[in-house]
Amino acid sequence: MAKNTNKCHLPGWSGESNLRQDLTRSRRALRIIRKCNRILVNCREEKDLLHQMCELIVNEAGYPFVWVGFLSEEGDKIISPAAEGGLSDKNLNLGKTWKEMKRKEGAINEVLRSSQAVIKENIDLGGDSTSPIDRKSYELLCLPLTSSGRIFGVMNVYAENPGVFDEKERELLREISESLAYGVTAIRTVTEQLDIEKELKQTIGKLQGSMEGAIQALAVTIEMRDPYTAGHQRRVAKLAGTLGKEMGLSSKKNEGLKMAGLVHDIGKIYVPVEILTNPGILSEFEYKVIKAHPRYGYDITREIDWPWPVSQMILQHHERLNGSGYPLGLSGEEIMEESKILSVADVVEAMSSHRPYRANLGIEAALEEIKSNKGTIYDPQVVEACIHLFEKKGYQLDEEESIPYVN
Repeated sequence: MAKNTNKCHLPGWSGESNLRQDLTRSRRALRIIRKCNRILVNCREEKDLLHQMCELIVNEAGYPFVWVGFLSEEGDKIISPAAEGGLSDKNLNLGKTWKEMKRKEGAINEVLRSSQAVIKENIDLGGDSTSPIDRKSYELLCLPLTSSGRIFGVMNVYAENPGVFDEKERELLREISESLAYGVTAIRTVTEQLDIEKELKQTIGKLQGSMEGAIQALAVTIEMRDPYTAGHQRRVAKLAGTLGKEMGLSSKKNEGLKMAGLVHDIGKIYVPVEILTNPGILSEFEYKVIKAHPRYGYDITREIDWPWPVSQMILQHHERLNGSGYPLGLSGEEIMEESKILSVADVVEAMSSHRPYRANLGIEAALEEIKSNKGTIYDPQVVEACIHLFEKKGYQLDEEESIPYVN
């Protein structure tokens, strides 16, 4: 990199009067601080922030060389250069171990011990005979970079003229170093937060996958025992989820609704197979046993740590708006919104499927059932959404899964 020729206009460097010198310095400081703030606002990557800050000190403040280094996190007190501006030589050994600094009593060592800025004179930056620095001596101002009271790095500014780092200049460079430390900390915090959020999303995704796998296992369990239920729960879950989306249900609620749909008949595992597969008319006792399956389903699932009220949805999916449902005889607002949606999806799918004691009644009959009982048995909003879905949007149940089912 070419040697910078933009000198620092500081006291003693020109023949200007003290008043004009002060004015010049004030304007220079304001210009530098403005550009420093602009860098802080616009930089989103740590590498860009460090590079632009170093360029600012070289090109705007007029210093020939600056470098920024960070403490190693391995506990060996090594300062590793992270960025530099101005004079550069790949042979410069900028990294110093704690032992080396302690032995040489260098500026970085003093900064690490005192947490204060340190000035050193007659600093030789030459690396070898081919160095562009030509072994010229510089004055060094080493400033700490801190976060929450802890030093995590240093900023080293080199001047060609002695006495440049007076009180006002140290204050300006201190502001720059504090801004740099703030910017680095902010970017790292955001990056760390994004990493945490990404890891959390991945964990949630894995847990969600595990949850869905467990739910599918529950669904398969009942379907293996009762062939008439196979496919029914999946179709109900799909229809219920589509209805929930149509009605503007939140994504979280809708996800829970679909999960409940997948296992809403899990309680039938306690119902004797002879009753589930009975091709004739059920006796009063058999019907009473069938009506207990929402309660059984609730008992099976209530100990699972669901992120949604799945057990309550299962318990209420046969409740009716006018209180004629089972097992609790709930009515109106006592019934969860998700359960109201689930009950309509359940009825429509059941009537559209084959039963042992009758043929498939068809979707027209199913839609007529919910239309004629809108506002008495079934929630009006759910019914309207369901009718719109089938008659206006052409929704269809999965025919390939339409296999026998007992409601």
